[in-house]
Amino acid sequence: KTEKKSGGRDLMRNAAKLKTMQTTATKYLKHGDYKSSLELFDKVLGIYTDHYWNEYSRIGAALHNLGIVHRLNGNLDDALDAIQEAVRVRKLALGEVNVKVG
Repeated sequence: KTEKKSGGRDLMRNAAKLKTMQTTATKYLKHGDYKSSLELFDKVLGIYTDHYWNEYSRIGAALHNLGIVHRLNGNLDDALDAIQEAVRVRKLALGEVNVKVG
């Protein structure tokens, strides 16, 4: 797909939209609206995986955010799955020994 081939340019164009979505999802999370937060973080993850599949660190961060929401919402199995996948993906982006991988 063209979007994947020119991912860097498309990512730059959509960066503001994605940042706004993430900021809004974080606000929902802080106010205890886990359902809305989860929906937005899930959309962000979908955009990254559908269009920017090679942006591993961003995908890892999105998965991490989903894991946090699931944990706070009491969905511990889903939280564990998301966090484990976030670590796996971030290792691809940052390497095994990076402190941000955990």
